[in-house]
Amino acid sequence: MLFPSIKVFAFQTLIAAVLAAGSPGCQKPKEPAAAAPEPLPAIATTEDVKAAVSKAGSRMVVIDFYADWCKPCRALAPVVRELAAEHKEKADFYRANVDGNAELSEAFGIRGIPYVVFMKNDSVVYALTGLNPKERYAEILTVCGKAASAADCIKRLDKE
Repeated sequence: MLFPSIKVFAFQTLIAAVLAAGSPGCQKPKEPAAAAPEPLPAIATTEDVKAAVSKAGSRMVVIDFYADWCKPCRALAPVVRELAAEHKEKADFYRANVDGNAELSEAFGIRGIPYVVFMKNDSVVYALTGLNPKERYAEILTVCGKAASAADCIKRLDKE
C-alpha cells in the first residue's frame, strides 16, 4: 500500500462527519409537537347564542361565522382557536356555520364571511367582516375585556 495514512485519514474524516451530522440511531428524540388548540363549540340557533351569552355573564362572547367552502374562513379558523386559548379568561369563543343556518345569518345581518361578532352583556359591541390581522381581534378582546359594560366597550373602541 502506497499511502496507508491517506486511507486512515479519509476514514477518520468520514466517521467525524457522520457523527457531526448524526445518524438516525444517534439523534436526540424530537420534542413533542405542541398540542393543537381545541376545536371551538358550535352555535347553530339563536337559542344557542342566548345560552352562550347567559353562561358568559360579564365575559365576552366571540362568534366566528364561517362556511366550509370559504378559503378566508379556513385561514381564520386556527387564528380564532389561538385567540381562544390566549384570551380564555376574557371571553368564550364559538363557531357558527352559516350554511343551513339562515336564522343566525339573518339575526346578525351577515352579508359576508368570515364574520366575527364580539358580544358583551347580550349586546353586539363590534363585528369584523373578512380576514383581519390577529392583532386586530386581540385588540378588541383586550379593550372590551376591561370594559364594565357593552356601552363602556363601545366607548373605549371609539377612542382607539
